[in-house]
Amino acid sequence: MAVTTIVDPISRIEGHLKVSLTISDPTDGTVQDVKIAGNMYRGFENFLIGQNPLSGPLVTQRICGVCPIPHALCAVLAIDDATRVQATNNGRLMRNIMNGAEFLHSHILHAYHLSIQDYIDMPSALGGSTLNQGPWAPLFGGDRRITGTDLDTLAGNYITALSMRREAHSALAIIAGKQPHAASIIPGGCSATPSSADVDQMTALITEVRDFVLDTYIPDIDMIFNTYYSDYFSNGVGCGKLLSYGAFRQGTDSTNDMLIKRGIYDGSTVINTMDQNLIVEDISKAWYTGSDGLHPSSGETNPDPSKLDAYSWCKAPRYKTDGTNKDVYELGPLARMVVTGEYPAQISTADRIVARSHEALLVANAILGWLTELGANLSEPSFVPSEVPANSSGVGLTESGRGATGHWVSYDSNSMISRYQVISPTAWNCSPRDADGTMGTLEQALIGMTIQDASQPVEAIRVIHSYDPCLSCAVQLIRDDGKTIRKFIV
Repeated sequence: MAVTTIVDPISRIEGHLKVSLTISDPTDGTVQDVKIAGNMYRGFENFLIGQNPLSGPLVTQRICGVCPIPHALCAVLAIDDATRVQATNNGRLMRNIMNGAEFLHSHILHAYHLSIQDYIDMPSALGGSTLNQGPWAPLFGGDRRITGTDLDTLAGNYITALSMRREAHSALAIIAGKQPHAASIIPGGCSATPSSADVDQMTALITEVRDFVLDTYIPDIDMIFNTYYSDYFSNGVGCGKLLSYGAFRQGTDSTNDMLIKRGIYDGSTVINTMDQNLIVEDISKAWYTGSDGLHPSSGETNPDPSKLDAYSWCKAPRYKTDGTNKDVYELGPLARMVVTGEYPAQISTADRIVARSHEALLVANAILGWLTELGANLSEPSFVPSEVPANSSGVGLTESGRGATGHWVSYDSNSMISRYQVISPTAWNCSPRDADGTMGTLEQALIGMTIQDASQPVEAIRVIHSYDPCLSCAVQLIRDDGKTIRKFIV
C-alpha cells in the first residue's frame, strides 16, 4: 500500500518549504509522486510600485539575508539598462568583488552548515552526549557512512567554516558599507572609494578564504562523495537541462564577456546564448490569479489563497528552448559551471555539491585578480550619475549563489516604479507543476528514488539540499488583513 510522507518545513534552508512524497510501499521505498510547496509569502513586488527607482536596490536586498548582493545588482542593472548607462570600470570591479565574496560566503555556508549534516553524524563526532548535540538534535535517520578520523575532520571543519564565512563577509563589508544589505551598490557603479589599505585588507581576507577552499572545502566534498557516497552521482538528476544568466562582467562590461557564461545546456549541447525574452511564468498550480504564461516584464502578482488545485506560493518559470514549447530548467552552480565549460555535463545530487566547491575556487581566484586591478586604479571614478527616463523599462540579470536571478522593472511618466517582477533561482528549481502537468526540476529529481525509511526520508532531504533552496527569495507576497492562510508546526 502506498504511503505519503510529508516533511514540513524542510530545515536548514532559507524560508519555508514543504515536500509531500508518495512512496509505493514501505518495503519497496520507491517515490511515485512528489509535490514541492513553497509556504512562505511576502510583498516586495507589490509594495515597490510607486516608489523611487533607487528604492529597488535597497528594498530588494531585504528579500534574503544570505544573498542580498545579487538582488541589489539586478536592481541597479535594470536601472542601468533603462538609462543606457554602463558602470565605470572601478564600479564594475567593486560590484564583482562584492558578489564574488557573497558567493564564497554562500557556498561555504551551504557545504558545512546546510548540507553535510545529511551525511555525517555530528552528535557522534561531538562525543555522543545529548548535551553536545545542540542544533543537530534530533538527528534525522538514514545511513551515516562516515566514521573515525574522517568524521572528526568534517566536524572540526564545520567550526572553521564559520570563521571563513565571517572573513568573506568582512571583505565584502569594506566596500559594501555593511553586510548583509550593502549600502554602496548604486546605478552606474558603486559609491565606495576604497583606499590602498582597504584593498590590502580585502586581499588578505579573500586569500585566507581561497586557501580554505583549496585545502579544505574541495578535499572534504571530494572525500564525502568519492569515498563514501558515490551512489549519489547517479540520483537526483531532475529535468536534465541547465540555465545560466551569466555573472561577473569583465573588462568590456558586456554580457558577452563574463567570467560565468550566459547560456543553456539543453540536455545534449551547451548553447552559449540565452534569450530572456523566452522566459514565461506559469501559475496554474500556484496560489495566484491572472493571465498565464506571461513574460516577467508583463508579470502579475495577484494572490488567491483559495484557488483550487494549487499547492504552492511559487510560480513556475519556464524557458521556451525552441521559441514555442515551455521547458523546465535547473539553475545554480552546476548549471553555471557546465555552461561556462568548467565542469562536465553531468547532473546529480553529488554533482551539484561538487561543482559548487569548484566554482568557489574559480570565483576566489577571480576576486584576487579584480582586487589587483582595482588597487592599481584607485583614482578612477567609481560611478557615473544617471537619471531614469520617464515611461522606460529595464531588466537586470545576474547570478546568486543559488542560481540565476532576474528583476524586470517598468517606470511611469514620473520615473517612478510602476511594475516590479522578481524571479529567483528557487522559483525555477522548486516550481510546482505547470499547465501541461510537467513537474519542476526538484520534483522530477525525487521521482523514482528509493527511500529506506518512509518516516525519515533522509535520501530525499539530501536531494533537496543539493539545490540549496531559498524560499525567502522565491515568493514575494503578503496579506495584511489579518487572515490566517496556512499554519505549520516546527
